[in-house]
Amino acid sequence: NVPPGEDFAASVVRGLEDRLFNKERNEPDRNADTVILLNNSRSLQRLENTFFKNGISILPRLGLVTDISFLFNGSTIRQKRIKVENRFEKLLSLEKLVFSYLIELSHHVQKESSFDLTVSLEQILRDLTLSGLDANAFEKIDSGNLPSHRIQSLGFLRIINEYQSYLNKNNILDRDSLNFFWLKLIEKEWERCPPKFPVIIAGSTGSRNTTARLMRAVSKLPMGWVVLPGVDQTMTELCWKEIQPDHPQYSFKKLHSYINKGRSEFDTIICPPNWTLDYRTEEIKSRAKLLSYAMLPSKRLHLWYELKDELADTFKAGIKKVSILEVSSPREEAETIALIVRMAQEKKQSVSIVTPEVKIAKRISQALKKWNITPDNS
Repeated sequence: NVPPGEDFAASVVRGLEDRLFNKERNEPDRNADTVILLNNSRSLQRLENTFFKNGISILPRLGLVTDISFLFNGSTIRQKRIKVENRFEKLLSLEKLVFSYLIELSHHVQKESSFDLTVSLEQILRDLTLSGLDANAFEKIDSGNLPSHRIQSLGFLRIINEYQSYLNKNNILDRDSLNFFWLKLIEKEWERCPPKFPVIIAGSTGSRNTTARLMRAVSKLPMGWVVLPGVDQTMTELCWKEIQPDHPQYSFKKLHSYINKGRSEFDTIICPPNWTLDYRTEEIKSRAKLLSYAMLPSKRLHLWYELKDELADTFKAGIKKVSILEVSSPREEAETIALIVRMAQEKKQSVSIVTPEVKIAKRISQALKKWNITPDNS
């Protein structure tokens, strides 16, 4: 685990050096055979820069959890030749099926409507694939007592089965299924011949089924490590049991259950040990503890009152440099935040703005243009 508030990339590099740099492995290419998989391109670029900053010029093999084909060494024979369908081809294939379904319902069908529905259906199919759910479940739904509009919706969703039958018949995979295809081959290889080099997954929470399955496979390797980002170190076992899907830490609970399924010694959820030494200041540690208590499960809110005297100093330290900004309009809000960003840039400081509102982000970006500052909007 890399605790909340810690520099994740720096911690990954330090932890790797702690494990690999010793009297026997002190040569410059000591990391060359190591594999590190990250959750997105931004994290990968940040990790590369951190390696260079620490004077490490020969890097590990870096990749993304969404493209693991390079892990396959070819020792497992593929039974059949597979063609990969890109997103444009996928949308065209789905549109034909959607248009045919709409023709069955009505003779007056506009082509534009079929394209709109195709995009929606493609997103549903992608969610099913990434979640590891079976589209055949739609066939098992009894439509006898459903209203007519529900029956139409169910018929629409069953187009997914037709599309998958088409793929299976022609030995075609879409991009989302391709990673799962590689994963199954890699699992067979690792079961028969585990890699003799370090394999690390860093920064992922396993929210996608294929990623969680890959993390489970890596955790079983002799030199496999899963480095999690920001697991709460404050929550008790009772709190872990009571958190629900709307809690920020729920993905870790779900991942723990998935990786350790059937292993009784892991029934109790505990925070994994830190990947490396904790370099956070007391202020950052206090802030992490404050946020942990702010998001307690509803059944544990009584802890706010029971521990208020004990935690008073911790909470005071946690909000020491936290400011509340009260404004009269959204425009004033954006311009004030933009000014804070400009002041930080003049001091050569980095700034992160976190907001669930796309409109606010756009207003801030617009306000920054007058100072020729272009934010990296993700």
